[in-house]
Amino acid sequence: MEKTYDELKFVDVFKKHFSEAKNTVRSAARLSLVVCKNHRRRIDKNNLAKKIIEKQARLLLESNDAILIRRFSSGRIVFWNRGAHTLYGWSKKKAMGKPVYNLLQTKLPEPPRDIKTKLRRHGCWTGELVQTTKDGKKIVVSSYWSLRQSSNGGPMEILEVNSNVTNRKESAHKAQETEQLALVGTMAAVFAHEVANPLSGLSASLRFVESDLEQKNFDVPFLRATVQGAMREVDRLISLLNEFRSLALPQSLDLKLTDLQEIIEEILASEKLAHGTDGIAIKTNFESSLPLIRIDRAKVKQVVLNLCKNAIEAMRKGGCLTVKVYRSELMVVLEINDNGVGVPHGVNVFELFKTTKPCGSGLGLPVAQQIVSAHNGTITYTTEAGQGTMFKVCLPAPPNQVM
Repeated sequence: MEKTYDELKFVDVFKKHFSEAKNTVRSAARLSLVVCKNHRRRIDKNNLAKKIIEKQARLLLESNDAILIRRFSSGRIVFWNRGAHTLYGWSKKKAMGKPVYNLLQTKLPEPPRDIKTKLRRHGCWTGELVQTTKDGKKIVVSSYWSLRQSSNGGPMEILEVNSNVTNRKESAHKAQETEQLALVGTMAAVFAHEVANPLSGLSASLRFVESDLEQKNFDVPFLRATVQGAMREVDRLISLLNEFRSLALPQSLDLKLTDLQEIIEEILASEKLAHGTDGIAIKTNFESSLPLIRIDRAKVKQVVLNLCKNAIEAMRKGGCLTVKVYRSELMVVLEINDNGVGVPHGVNVFELFKTTKPCGSGLGLPVAQQIVSAHNGTITYTTEAGQGTMFKVCLPAPPNQVM
């Protein structure tokens, strides 16, 4: 029997609220219809519902977006399309029945209770999630959730549509860093003009006082310690100034074939490093017949010095600094390992102005990363709380130097 109904129009299954549809044709298509009041005409309700639900099912299965349906209470997955398989790496067979938060290690932007409250109130929710793929890669997705209710009006299932926006977020982050670098450049110019010369003069004066005390055999431990402490602080400020300058300006390299082992041995023997190594053993492991690599000696020395100092400062109660260099295919690899406090979870040490040290500037490691990248190399790290951190620097070797 035919009756007059509002025209049913399928506008956008990913962005509209859905309700119970009668006589669904497939369990995968547990979606209802959106009613749009455009104009009225006579239609057959059951046939139209059947056709639209079948169309929705095909769209869900074939969509490039990751689409999944999960139970409202348990979060267990009951629908998983090809887009979800492509994005996350988990097949439908592996995903079905799994709690979505456990499978994808989802990090929500607000408490789950608050999101469920909004779902009950509005029927939908949107936001960005951080999730983990099967191979362990962290991704950012733009997520749309829509609530499906049971016949008695209670919450039953959640339709989740996720689009990968990781690259877009990274591009935005890089643009933000570029703006920050421009600001740092301005700050560095002002800082250098106002501070560099006075600092150099102060450093020279302190060294003259120290030398004069030694020549006159004027041995007052407190005075000597005070002068040496002031000299260290001046050196720290000069180092900070140099970091600002390095980060603000494009890396200009003076590339020459260089022995990396020689640079490391020079740094480990330097007095700058020695004053902070009390209670710390230093071990080296250099592969024999290491090839020369084409690098800017001064800049790579800056990288190694920064990594070694960071490692030593992380071992407040003593420990062991291990420096290892070896070949790996077309790269020369430097590993600097400590058994200190480790990097706190969630901290990106290469982010501008991000530091785990009370008096750190948050510039040393971004500068190191910039220098290594300018050499077409990579710098990464692994860490474990309370166990230590290992930084790994890979620098390309000329093909005729690789054996």
